[in-house]
Amino acid sequence: MPSFVMLMEPTFNILYLLFVWGLFAVVIRTYPLLEPARKRTAFWFVAALFMLALGDSVHLIPRVYAAFAGLGGQTLEMAHWFGVGRAASSFTLSFFYLFLMLYAWRKFDLPWIGWMWVLVVACGVRLGMLFFPQNAWFVNEYTPWKFYRNIPFAVQGVGVVVLFLHYAKRTSAETAKLLRGAAYTIVASFAFYIATLVGVLWNPLWGMMMLPKTLAYVAAIWLLYRVEFKSDW
Repeated sequence: MPSFVMLMEPTFNILYLLFVWGLFAVVIRTYPLLEPARKRTAFWFVAALFMLALGDSVHLIPRVYAAFAGLGGQTLEMAHWFGVGRAASSFTLSFFYLFLMLYAWRKFDLPWIGWMWVLVVACGVRLGMLFFPQNAWFVNEYTPWKFYRNIPFAVQGVGVVVLFLHYAKRTSAETAKLLRGAAYTIVASFAFYIATLVGVLWNPLWGMMMLPKTLAYVAAIWLLYRVEFKSDW
């Protein structure tokens, strides 16, 4: 029988994808029932959730397929699809944070301040860097470019966290608590991601840190879902 360890990762990935797509189905069903003003804000959360679900599906489904094929004794050449998945999730996560920035802009009724332009430019730089051949999407090895391309990505994440923490006080006490919680889970996701990038240089087992990173994303989108579809603002 396959070991628990060998089953753990594909099972986790399946449950995660079921959760994000299930949540997306719920918000799509509920979105038309919102008031017009609330729709304008919730739209950016829905768009961000879709980007997260789409990118992670392209990234994780080949891994799930390869894992179960391996448990059945098959050997598959999946390097191409793993590379496609890494590239797809890198693009969609860039838009995920861009849409969260626009969500904060609407949520807190902010003017288009300079900080917004910094985050938009960071997203543009990040997207441009993803087209360079130095990304080596189809080679699962560390290259310095993998570090460089994450610098503007980190700027995006930090920017969203700053917006949530600084402006949450403009909302009700309950909503502010949820928004701050979402900000802290985003910080946690980056912490686990950095630990993975650095740790795998010494030991591949550090790749397991992607599991708590994924759970941090689950917590973030669940908290934001509660803000837009469960709270009274």
